[in-house]
Amino acid sequence: MSVSGVPRLSELLSPADWALIGSLASRRKYGDREIIHERGDLDQSIGIVIAGQVKLINPRSDGLEVFSGLIHTGQNYGDAALLHGEARQHRAVAIGETVIDHLESPALDRLLGNAAIARAFYIVASFRLSVSLSLLDDMRTLSPEVRLGRLIIRMHRAAEGSERLDFLQEEFAGMLGMSTVTLAKALRQLTRNGFIATGYRHIRITDPAKLATWLQEQEMA
Repeated sequence: MSVSGVPRLSELLSPADWALIGSLASRRKYGDREIIHERGDLDQSIGIVIAGQVKLINPRSDGLEVFSGLIHTGQNYGDAALLHGEARQHRAVAIGETVIDHLESPALDRLLGNAAIARAFYIVASFRLSVSLSLLDDMRTLSPEVRLGRLIIRMHRAAEGSERLDFLQEEFAGMLGMSTVTLAKALRQLTRNGFIATGYRHIRITDPAKLATWLQEQEMA
């Protein structure tokens, strides 16, 4: 487990098992904001993020894009499409210079015969499920500014303490299931409290410790 609390395959596996995955994968590099695959694509493979990050988006018919999730370095994605023979459910976009190892079905079948590798894949998948369930719980019980603050702290820790989060406000709103108007009000509240500063296409966390303390106080209130 990473010090950030985000499980990464490279840290869950022995060097030999990690090397085995690499030997069976097809590696490709993507530029910042390059589309890795589109929603509806029939390309069925699991991707493992070796460097950079991957943003999962659900494009809507009205042209808007709903931010569905973030895949960090050392994590895998695309399990459902491959295991169930389904089309891609999201558009995947590279964040920064990104490197991905792609695993086809025969390679995955071989890897899942290794108990340690199967367990590592399960840990990463269960972590993503836990985050999704936590967001749903927050939606039912917490105010918009607290929900946004919790998301910012999660992303800050997952990014190994980076103070800058390169996301559009619409993407935060989509992930939190709130309107952009509500999101803007929550951003203003966190900014007035001195926790964050907003910039063009990004948010900067000015005082993560103060934000974390405030969130604990709000959740206990």
